[in-house]
Amino acid sequence: MSADKDCQTKSEVDLCIFKDIFRRADKNDDGAISWTEFVSYFSDGIVTDDGMRNLFNEIDSHNTNNIDTHELCIYFTERLGSHEPVFESAGSLCRAVSASVKSLAETHARKPPAAQFVDRFLLREMCAHLEAQLQVARLQRLLDRLESRTALVTGRTRIEEAVLDEDEAMILIVRRRLAVQEEQLASFLSAVRKYSSQLEGVTSCLL
Repeated sequence: MSADKDCQTKSEVDLCIFKDIFRRADKNDDGAISWTEFVSYFSDGIVTDDGMRNLFNEIDSHNTNNIDTHELCIYFTERLGSHEPVFESAGSLCRAVSASVKSLAETHARKPPAAQFVDRFLLREMCAHLEAQLQVARLQRLLDRLESRTALVTGRTRIEEAVLDEDEAMILIVRRRLAVQEEQLASFLSAVRKYSSQLEGVTSCLL
């Protein structure tokens, strides 16, 4: 069965964006997501170990103790709900961007300087437009709030966060508790000091 057919469920082939998710989760590239790989990629620190195991078994509809592309795609595309139009658009956008970048790589060097300038200008504008339209920061703040609320309900808190978000004021206060191995403590503290020094004088960031 082809990869595209694997993803042809009730939604369009554009939802094969889940193939990319599968490739990222399949760390050893053997074409299957093991239990260890599943926990490593999908665990959010809120769902319990038993909950993750139940989820793994539910997705593994063939009962092979591994998850293949077809199983992963079927499971998530059947549960997209109101997110379906977003993922359909994302799939179309990814294909369009890939085609544009491929064409640019093949033709840019042969173009005259004026045409190369246009390529660079359009690419910068495309990046700026995508960044503005995707509203990544806003989605991340929403995810932070959802995870924080879920952690309070389940009592399983991995990260402690306090988020102030009044009328899109763009003020974000975060407190994170990190576990650092003793042998890595010195390098971690050095990295923190370097990061802090680089932010000196940056008024948009409060330490």
